[in-house]
Amino acid sequence: MTRAPDSSAAGSTALRVEVSLPVAWLIFDNAEHGNPVDHRFVVEIAEAWTELAEYPGLGAIGVRARGPSFSVGTRADVTRPLKPIGPKACGNWLPILVELQGDVAAGAFELLGQADMILSAPDVLLSVPTDPAGRLDVQYLRPKLPEPELRRLALLGAAAPMTADRAAELGLIDTIVPRQDLRRASINALAWLASGSPLPNG
Repeated sequence: MTRAPDSSAAGSTALRVEVSLPVAWLIFDNAEHGNPVDHRFVVEIAEAWTELAEYPGLGAIGVRARGPSFSVGTRADVTRPLKPIGPKACGNWLPILVELQGDVAAGAFELLGQADMILSAPDVLLSVPTDPAGRLDVQYLRPKLPEPELRRLALLGAAAPMTADRAAELGLIDTIVPRQDLRRASINALAWLASGSPLPNG
């Protein structure tokens, strides 16, 4: 994992961490493979959550991805380590914002389920592979989605992914923002989270 204590980071592994107090960005940096949830990713994200939880002066953390996919999740040919990847499961209770501007698949749903705010581009899709392990991953969305929708996503998420509009209607996604405005909206929202002030209406 590459870090930049005060600005941007060079180089990449599975993740990149950029800190500019009072906020930090955790960036998925394996775009060439779709930012998969594999062994390297699981180890690095758990380490990042733990270290950022104790970072002096840090008020909030944003999560975003490089490349066309937020995450392809866990590939069928890869055995994911049975370790948590969500911030709260890793002991990090700082406010977490997730910026979705690429599709996200089961395997990465734990991150969405434990986020405090999710901003999304309009064309994002949430999908679930047909394998049983992928279907089980929808359980991480249980705090934010009703049971009938969880079952539908688990059974039909490969052929009929959940759209950003539907996820926003159900309360999983907080705000849908035009793609060209998404980064700026995420930066502003993360600053508000770090300040501890309520977000302005709209």
